Amino acid sequence: MILILLILIHLIISVVVFVLQDMNILKIRDRIYPIVYLVPYVGFMMMLVECIMDKRNRIGQREIDLDKLEITQVRYKQIKVPQKEENEVVPLEEAMAINDSRVRRSLILDILRKNPENYVAVLEKASLSSDTELSHYATTSMMAIQSRYEKSITELEKEKERDKDNPVVLDDYATVLKNYIKSGLISGQVLRIYQNKLNKVLEELKGLCPEKIKYRFDWIDNRLDIGNTAGVKAECEDLLKKWPGEERCYQSYMAYAFKISDKKLARQILKEVKEKEVYLSRAGREWYDFWNAESKGEELYGRSSGTNPKI
Repeated sequence: MILILLILIHLIISVVVFVLQDMNILKIRDRIYPIVYLVPYVGFMMMLVECIMDKRNRIGQREIDLDKLEITQVRYKQIKVPQKEENEVVPLEEAMAINDSRVRRSLILDILRKNPENYVAVLEKASLSSDTELSHYATTSMMAIQSRYEKSITELEKEKERDKDNPVVLDDYATVLKNYIKSGLISGQVLRIYQNKLNKVLEELKGLCPEKIKYRFDWIDNRLDIGNTAGVKAECEDLLKKWPGEERCYQSYMAYAFKISDKKLARQILKEVKEKEVYLSRAGREWYDFWNAESKGEELYGRSSGTNPKI
């Protein structure tokens, strides 16, 4: 009777462990599971020890949420530090220009170790450095950042398959894709693959959340980056009908006009902004003044094609 009870308890433990394993809740080595199932009680005790050791090793560690990483945005704004530390911080560009290789390496490594995701462009340059240590660190850091992105994308793709119409999952997926695309870590055909993935998920979000204007702007931006303008004009015109007072609608339409080199359309957009007295933010006024000056100077498309920073 006691033997049957012990066997029954072991079976219950095995079922519970199997369920936790399947739900990816247990964080232990795979080779522990067969021991738990095949060696009653001893295997379970080994699993408990493994869990305790893993928990101790995790104390003080914090996982990075890739969805919240705005990697490329940091390139265009200053690093904010407390006032008392400002004089102690050496700008990365100045560190790169120092002639003494030992001092340069020390300064660059110190800056990059704090937050390498913010300096992908610099890491690319550093990976080509003749300084072996610096080059190795830069290459390793880039591989680690890229690995985290791809792991996060893979996990979100699986979650998307399980819950296809969940806008929260789709939004998370789109955010990671956008950040990965803008990171500078991928190019060429690989970049195009991820841009097409983003295009698809944004179309799904537009369908699920038609009143969320953000997804429509993101879809236009990504579409223009790909170089596929099909449907963009109709999208811009529909945005202007629904949100005639939203400055971003006109900016997206101008981006389209610039992409197809349509001077007449660009002037028409500027005219509408003025005649409809569209409220413009400070950035919006800078955008309008720039394009208005370009239009009057007959230099609307006098530079090489591509996305203009003022758009």
